[in-house]
Amino acid sequence: MFRSRLIPRDHLSLPLFLFNGFNQSFFMGLFFWVSGRMSAQALNRKDVSLAAFLKTKAVRLLVPTVFYTMLGPPLAACLAQGRVGGVFKAYWRQLRGARGVTWYTATLLAFDAVAALLHQHTPSPTHDGKDHREVSHVVYDALRKYGWVLAATACFFVRLDYPVGRASAPLGVQPAYLAQYILAYILGYLSLKRGDARMTGPFEQSSSTGTTEPGSLKSDATAVKPTVSLPMAVTISILTAPICILGPVGSTSWSGGWNLNAAVYAVWNELSFMLVGPALMDYFQRHHNRVTTSSLWQARYSFVTFLLHIPLSAAIESVVDKGLAGIPGVARIMETPVGRTLGPIVLSGVMGYVNSTASFAVGKWLLESFPSLKRVL
Repeated sequence: MFRSRLIPRDHLSLPLFLFNGFNQSFFMGLFFWVSGRMSAQALNRKDVSLAAFLKTKAVRLLVPTVFYTMLGPPLAACLAQGRVGGVFKAYWRQLRGARGVTWYTATLLAFDAVAALLHQHTPSPTHDGKDHREVSHVVYDALRKYGWVLAATACFFVRLDYPVGRASAPLGVQPAYLAQYILAYILGYLSLKRGDARMTGPFEQSSSTGTTEPGSLKSDATAVKPTVSLPMAVTISILTAPICILGPVGSTSWSGGWNLNAAVYAVWNELSFMLVGPALMDYFQRHHNRVTTSSLWQARYSFVTFLLHIPLSAAIESVVDKGLAGIPGVARIMETPVGRTLGPIVLSGVMGYVNSTASFAVGKWLLESFPSLKRVL
C-alpha cells in the first residue's frame, strides 16, 4: 500500500478513517450479492451444465487469481518503492495463497463451486420443485430480515481470533468479514427465484414471489421503494460510526476482542450493509438504469480495471508524490494544521479519480488491443 511522504506515518486522518469504515460496510458485500445473483442466473439456464459452469468460472476467476497473485502485489511494491531488488523473490518465498485484490475472485470461486454442487442436488421443477421453491422463499425472507444479526454475531466471535486486517490463506479473505460475504452471496443467489430485482432490506417487503425468466436478468418484480432512502441510510450509518471507536485516539479495540467497541462495530457494520445496500441499488435502478453513453466508463472494462488498479495506482501515486514533495510550498502547507486535516482528503479524492480514470483507460486499451483477453477478463 502506497503512503505519501507528505503525510507523517503516525498521522491518522479521522474523516478518511471513517469513510473507509463506511465504505467497507457495504461495498464488497454488494459485490458478493451481485455475484450470487449472476451465478444463480447462469446455473438456471437450461443449456448450462455443471461442468460447463465450473469450467467458465475456472477460466474467469482461477486464471486471473493465479496470474495476479504471482505478479500483482510484488509489481505494486516495486512501483511504490521505485526499486526491484529482491522484492519478487522475497514475495514468492512467503506466498501461501491468493494475495491482493484477487482474494475476492478466489473467495467467489469457492462460493460458486459450493453453489453449483448444491444446485446439482436440489429437486428439479418436474418433481417436487414447488416445495423446494417454497422452502427457499422462507429461507430467503428469514435471512433478508434477520441474517444481519447472525452475521454480526458470527463476525464478533470470529474477530476474537482473526481481528480486522488479518487475512487467511489460501483464499486471502479476511475472516473478520466473511460472514457478511456469505450472507450477501446467499441473498443474491436466492433473490432470483424470489423475483426481487434488487437487494431488499430487513424493513421492506420482498418485491415479488417469482420470476418469469430465471435464466435472464429480467424479472416480473416491480420496483419497490425502500423503507430507508439513500440519504437517510447514509446519514444513519455515518452519524453512528463514531460510536464504534469511542476511546483513545488510535485505539484498535473495535477490530476485535471482548470489548464494547468490537461488539458495537460488528452490529454497526452489518446493519449499515442492510440499510445502505438496498438503498444504493434502488437509487441506481431508478435513476441510472440505462445504457451508458461514455466510451470509457463501461461495465465490460470493470473486471480488468479491478485487477489493474493497485499496480497502476502505485505507479501514478509514486510519480505525483515525488513531484509534490519537490515543491517547497506544498510541503509547508501540509505541515500546517489545515494541511494535516484537509491534505489527505484532497489528495485521496483527486488521486482516486485519476487512478480510476487511468485504470479504465488502460483496461479498455488492453481489451481492445488484445481481443483474446476478453475470454478471461
